[in-house]
Amino acid sequence: MTGFGPTMRIERLVWLSVPLVAALIVLAGWLLLDPAPPRTIRIATGTPGGFYDSLGKQYRSALGQSGLNVELVATTGSVENIRLLLEDNDIDVAFVQGGITRRTGQEDTLRSLASLAIEPLWIFAPANKQLDSIETEQNVRIAAGERGSGTRDLAVRVLSLLGREKAVQLVDVGGNAAADALLSGNVDFAVFVTSPRTPWIQKLLRASAVKLVEIRYTASLARVLPFTTEVLLPSRVLDFQRRIPKDDLKILGVATSLVVTPAAHPAIKQILLSKSQEILDGQAVLGTLDQFPSKRLTYYPLDPEALRYFEYGPTILRRYLPYWLANLVERFWLLLLPIMTIIIPVLGFGPATFEWSMRRRIYTWYRELATIEAAAEQAGTEQEMQELFGKLDELQGRVKRVHVTLPFRRELYALRAHISFVAQSILQGPHSTGSETVAGTRSPPDE
Repeated sequence: MTGFGPTMRIERLVWLSVPLVAALIVLAGWLLLDPAPPRTIRIATGTPGGFYDSLGKQYRSALGQSGLNVELVATTGSVENIRLLLEDNDIDVAFVQGGITRRTGQEDTLRSLASLAIEPLWIFAPANKQLDSIETEQNVRIAAGERGSGTRDLAVRVLSLLGREKAVQLVDVGGNAAADALLSGNVDFAVFVTSPRTPWIQKLLRASAVKLVEIRYTASLARVLPFTTEVLLPSRVLDFQRRIPKDDLKILGVATSLVVTPAAHPAIKQILLSKSQEILDGQAVLGTLDQFPSKRLTYYPLDPEALRYFEYGPTILRRYLPYWLANLVERFWLLLLPIMTIIIPVLGFGPATFEWSMRRRIYTWYRELATIEAAAEQAGTEQEMQELFGKLDELQGRVKRVHVTLPFRRELYALRAHISFVAQSILQGPHSTGSETVAGTRSPPDE
């Protein structure tokens, strides 16, 4: 039997389903969007005290000011950095020298955010020996960096192009240890690929016991090795008073790139690019002012986030808000479209749904009223009629407890009038005694 309770339960289900469906869609959208950015990242750098180590410390300081914790991971260099990016899920970012030999197809998944600087290929030799060129000397020992370093990788490729890989002995030592080996006479050449500001490069440039050896055909090498570039090192640019270098020097340079994994969060990529702009602003020992960070000279394809950054710059939110808050606002903004897709139809559907619910509270009783009226036509005894009067009284009492808003009170009063009408019809029937009071209506007295 239809009643007040089931009707209200249905209405509650209808009204509760709207916000529930909206909440489920919002939750699904939130989960499908990129998760919140991490609060800590790990950057693979390089040899302690080297250029990548120094660069990593600058990023750690700059990113820390924005609330992002940075853990630096010391490595032997670019080759190990690439391996860590591919194999270690905890490494998010790495400094990588351009031109590192690709050993597996997995490297194709890596992406560059920007090139950060030009690293020269430095070749030093003892000043008291007649070692003028690495291209002609025989049976010489070359400190060419540790295995796994970018220096070793580039040195091998250059020596191979010059046809010298079998004419020299490569010694597995790099960094400050290689500089000390050269100064102590344990090697004939020392090769480095690093910034001019690296401590051991500064030490060798100022040491009278060694000299800087120039590579001929740098323009040709830059053509053959497209990840390299010919760079002019102007006279005195490294130390004006000491005239270092004494003359203009053409050197072979290779770009350092900021490389990320495909899983790196977009917000992390954006803040790395933004901080790169701050860190590298005005540094132009090699290249020109404002040249770096750059989308050029990157060995791996540019990440889509980097393409957007270099095209449009940082978003307004990222310029003024902490990276995590800017990302939170942007994620909510992306959810706004599906939310509005739900809310706008609901707003249009709401009035119709409300009207339906009000009318349902009223018209649901007509089915029961019709059943009583049909039963009255079949009633054959006074007892059956009294039972029907009791049902009408009960129905009228339940209808009086129905609550509707003012615009629908007229229809509610019409329902109560219809109940009284049915009662009057029963009273005037063949089994009526003419004295019953039904649903608040008494039959008129006999005249």
